Amino acid sequence: MHGNTRRFRLADVREAVRVYPPEHQEKLLTIYGYWMQRLHGDKAEVQHLLQTDWTTWGRILRGVYRKDEGHNIDHWIETKAERALQAIRADSAGTFVHTVTTRRIHSFLDYARETAGMALIIGDSGTGKTEAVREWARQNNHGASIYLDCPTSSGLRALLEELALVCGLSTYATCAQLCRAVESTLDTRNILIVDEAQRLLPATPSRRSTSALDFLRRLHDTRGVTVIFVSTAVFDQTRQPAAIRAYMAQLYRRVDLPLALPAKTPRSEVYQIVEAFRDDPPTDLLKTAREVADQHGRIGLLFTLLNQARKLADHEKRPLCETDLNAALALRRNRRRWPKLCPECKWSGMVNDGAACPDCGGKLLD
Repeated sequence: MHGNTRRFRLADVREAVRVYPPEHQEKLLTIYGYWMQRLHGDKAEVQHLLQTDWTTWGRILRGVYRKDEGHNIDHWIETKAERALQAIRADSAGTFVHTVTTRRIHSFLDYARETAGMALIIGDSGTGKTEAVREWARQNNHGASIYLDCPTSSGLRALLEELALVCGLSTYATCAQLCRAVESTLDTRNILIVDEAQRLLPATPSRRSTSALDFLRRLHDTRGVTVIFVSTAVFDQTRQPAAIRAYMAQLYRRVDLPLALPAKTPRSEVYQIVEAFRDDPPTDLLKTAREVADQHGRIGLLFTLLNQARKLADHEKRPLCETDLNAALALRRNRRRWPKLCPECKWSGMVNDGAACPDCGGKLLD
């Protein structure tokens, strides 16, 4: 958080912008949410996004940008805000690909928002969960959706500080004060997406070790906040030690909506991903892409390789093909290889550490 941005608390901004027409409120809260979450409350970044000065942005958020003082909020929205919203929409337009899995996750999140329940999305690493929920939060911001990447520490303090930052609250407070501040800011209008929720799992079976999960459960029970956990299968209660299995079973009973993603990527999804990089992709390109995707949790890797392959194809000024994808794969493999020399037969080449000479089987030297 930068400068004086902590004075713009989510609850205060939500109340202040009510002086403007409803259609303006939604746009302002969308920009506010993007600023606090994606731009981390940076003053310079939001001024660049809006092409306006800090004083004007502050007056708008405090609800004092009034016509009787010579200011025209309608004109500001039509010019500055609309241009900023176009930039926000374009932020992920070139990288996000709609697939069978992402549409399923988005539909699931839509339903969770309508029912205001506690939900759980479980899937292996690299299946596209994070990209899907982040895109949904971007599309459904309006100051209500909060995407939270869980801190690596499973403690309550770390969780509260992350929540405080995205809510525009000061982190210079005790745990009890932060709890009260966050609880007073979030309510039934908010959807809290807790990504990498497995990091909140208690390392020891003590009461204190579950405090972060207890706080999120309390937000749902007492404040009506929709809480959505996104995690790997580690979060599953059946995989926990017996000492904390009973606690996780209680938490699971509060989950109204579970969604388990398949471990294997559907072929239709691979086609949709490849099609985002080339219209009507050839069969050999699809076959290589499926081989990559069939590996455990490799959707993320497939995106990375296709991006690299497209750069290679663009450099040659031709459509993406299997050769480019194979070249990207070779580049990835070579990153883990080193030049070696065999002192016995004088063979030299690129191999992994610890590999033997492919000609004589002797020990290789760097």
